[in-house]
Amino acid sequence: MAPGKPAAKGRAAIQTYYQSVFDEYNTQLESGYEDVEVSGNLAYGRGFAKVTLVPKKGGTPLVSTAKYLNILKKQPDGLWKTTHDIWNGNEGP
Repeated sequence: MAPGKPAAKGRAAIQTYYQSVFDEYNTQLESGYEDVEVSGNLAYGRGFAKVTLVPKKGGTPLVSTAKYLNILKKQPDGLWKTTHDIWNGNEGP
């Protein structure tokens, strides 16, 4: 659930969203959870992120910081996968 856009649903829609970013920019990401809570096979993680996008065609890098919330579900193989992801930028409009 990227800010200012309709929610992307499904693997293909999410892949298309991120591929459009990776096609235009070299990306750098710093992120981490500040809070995690687990209840059975569901969990949430609240965290922070700093994203730097360097245009592949040259130009000034774009830097943004954000806070996010992930909902995760434990899979039958024991791995945790994100089922929902929402974030909001810290910078003003």
